[in-house]
Amino acid sequence: AKSDANNIAAAISDYFANPLHTALPTVSGESKYLDYTLSSNKGKGQNIAWVSGDPMDTIFIVVQDSSGKCPEDYQENSPEWDSGKYTKKLEP
Repeated sequence: AKSDANNIAAAISDYFANPLHTALPTVSGESKYLDYTLSSNKGKGQNIAWVSGDPMDTIFIVVQDSSGKCPEDYQENSPEWDSGKYTKKLEP
């Protein structure tokens, strides 16, 4: 999930490299964002992403770890994790 969030952040950076792109393409509960397909784990499902915010202020990328790849003890000790969801915050 953390890797997916970082890859989505890179896709957002590439998207805004085009000066004609001024609004954030938001997504809610999808397995693909800006042509990037999130990770999957056979038998456990595919990670799901939510992207929201204001590109002039803060963008939030939330990825649900549907794959079950991230250990619970790691999630419990990291403030970016909550109930199996990893949140990455992008600020200008």
